[in-house]
Amino acid sequence: GLTVFVCSVALYPVLRDLSPWVRWGLLGVGLLAGSVAGTAAVVWRFLFFVLSDTRQALAVFTLNAVLALLVGGLAHAYEGMRWRLADSLREVEEVRLVEAQLQEQAAKAELAALQARINPHFFFNTLNTISALLAEDPAKADEVVQTLADLFRYTFKATHAGDVPLDEELEFVDGYLTVEKARFGDRLRVDWAIDPEARGARIPGLLLQPLVENAVGHGIAPVPGGGTVRIGARLSG
Repeated sequence: GLTVFVCSVALYPVLRDLSPWVRWGLLGVGLLAGSVAGTAAVVWRFLFFVLSDTRQALAVFTLNAVLALLVGGLAHAYEGMRWRLADSLREVEEVRLVEAQLQEQAAKAELAALQARINPHFFFNTLNTISALLAEDPAKADEVVQTLADLFRYTFKATHAGDVPLDEELEFVDGYLTVEKARFGDRLRVDWAIDPEARGARIPGLLLQPLVENAVGHGIAPVPGGGTVRIGARLSG
């Protein structure tokens, strides 16, 4: 038993990196040497037994050697399967970890792309609005320029800030709608329904503005009479 444990279990981590023929050869030599040494120690203790029945003593040597090889080989094979299973499980976990990291990186990259995105149409339409207001209402044009600058500042900030309070997102969207109202006039109406308790909730930066932009661009702009954009927020759970 001691020979099997030492050769097949304790030494397996050392032998496992060797080629199969070398590993099994060293294992066989170790098992035979251990069984012979152990049997010899016992026989030496009962020397008269050997002297009285040499053939039976040799039979004991042979039996112990065969048992050591059989049991040691099975233990060695079991250890091999156990280590291979552990390696497979570790590889599966590593693959899962890599997949999770890639998914996280992809999600962050997608979020960063959305956050960094400033619709060129909105930008150029705003410039056209400012150009038209310069002759009609210079003060309003100056207000739109300041609001546009604030929008750009928040965009750069939110791109690197991660989660932000909903209240900041609402303020950003309000500035965006101020610019759009200068363009659409009375055609664009806004209805706010914000639960005060929801204002402190944290959400990814620039999450709300693309939704409002799509609502204005696809829901209000094509309609001659305009319409109302309703923005609501409430806590649930």
